[in-house]
Amino acid sequence: MFQHFVGRVFIFEEPPQEVLPFVDFPLFTQDSTVPDSLLIQIDDEDLTPSSQDRMAKYSDEKLLPLEVLRGNHSIDPERQLALAKRIEVNAKTISSRLAWKAFPKYEELKFACELIWETLVEASRRQGVFSGSQLALKTFQLMQTKSISKRVKTELQPGQYAAKSPDEAVERVLQFERSWAGFELPKLFRALSSIQKAVLSRQGLPFGDYTVFAAQAESLFRSPVVAALDEYGIPIEVGEKLIVFLKTKDDLDIALAELKKLSLRNIKLPSFEVQLIRNAQEGL
Repeated sequence: MFQHFVGRVFIFEEPPQEVLPFVDFPLFTQDSTVPDSLLIQIDDEDLTPSSQDRMAKYSDEKLLPLEVLRGNHSIDPERQLALAKRIEVNAKTISSRLAWKAFPKYEELKFACELIWETLVEASRRQGVFSGSQLALKTFQLMQTKSISKRVKTELQPGQYAAKSPDEAVERVLQFERSWAGFELPKLFRALSSIQKAVLSRQGLPFGDYTVFAAQAESLFRSPVVAALDEYGIPIEVGEKLIVFLKTKDDLDIALAELKKLSLRNIKLPSFEVQLIRNAQEGL
């Protein structure tokens, strides 16, 4: 909308044209270019006859209930079905590898990430990660090592996939946090959770629950308040230092109220970090 309500924006390239592009409303047009992942969210009575024909196969699908396909927003239903078929064919042998809850062991995480990578992740969304095993490794590193500087140093370690410069290493770490851990990973693991539950429970086999893991990934395996403060202009590393003064790790409303009245006189922080906090306070 060409408006920024939090923080300051510095543009180092030519600014975008201030002319809004044409906006299509798939709900009304429903032409052949509208993806199934969007059409499946529309009620049957609001679908055009051609769209109803396209969606009929999902209504009659026995492998996954329609509510599961709809629940996994923005993920292609065909990809969801491909994952369900993969699980169904090998259900007895892989059930134990999927039947974890809360936090996985590394081998369980690797197996889940490879399943996700091979079935749910579209080629256009694979930036920054090259394989399912690498997705698991980067996720596990984030779980085990909260320090960004340590993970940057890991990216610089000699090897086939080593970053070519410190700048590239920093970019990789931050991109993974924001694009994968904070967005794609929770969505994909929630999808895997609902799909494997639907398939394995139907066969009376043990199944997992990844909702806790997905929620923690969303907050980068930190306090939800620390992760949320990043949206208010306080970087995660600074938020980690502040959390002890905010009287909560889970309730953002309480944290923001405490932050607004927080005196910085007795808190030893670098002047730059103090200024970031003051800017956030002014915006509350």
